[in-house]
Amino acid sequence: MLESNGTRKRTKAWRRPQRSRMIARAWRIAKERDPSSEGISALRTWAPWQDIRGQSRSGPVTWADVFAIRDDFARRNYNDLARCSCSMCGNPRRTSKEKTLQERRADEAFRAELIEFVQNSPIPARRIQGR
Repeated sequence: MLESNGTRKRTKAWRRPQRSRMIARAWRIAKERDPSSEGISALRTWAPWQDIRGQSRSGPVTWADVFAIRDDFARRNYNDLARCSCSMCGNPRRTSKEKTLQERRADEAFRAELIEFVQNSPIPARRIQGR
C-alpha cells in the first residue's frame, strides 16, 4: 500500500470524497450560472425544451426543474470545470511558450542576487571561456 517515498496510493477511499467535493463545486458554479427559475424561464419559454426526465416542456420553469438542471450540470461536468481555454485565460506556458509571472519574478530576483553576489565577492570576477 505504501509507495517507495512513503506516501499512500490514491485509492477509491481517497477518490470518493474528492468526487463529492468536485460535484459540490460544480453545483455552486451551476447555482451562479442559473440563480433563479425566472432567469431560466426567460431563456426557455419561447421554444419547447426537454426537462431532465426527457419530457417535452414549453411553459415556465419551476424550482424543481432548477434543482434538476443544476444537479444534471454538476454530475455531468464535475470533472472538467475549466471556464475557458482561450489564450488570455489559459496557462501562458501552454498557449505561447512563455514563462508565468511568478517564474519571471523569480528569475529577476535570482539575477539581482547573482549580480549583487558577484559585485560583493572578494574574488575578482573573470570571464570563463566557454566550451
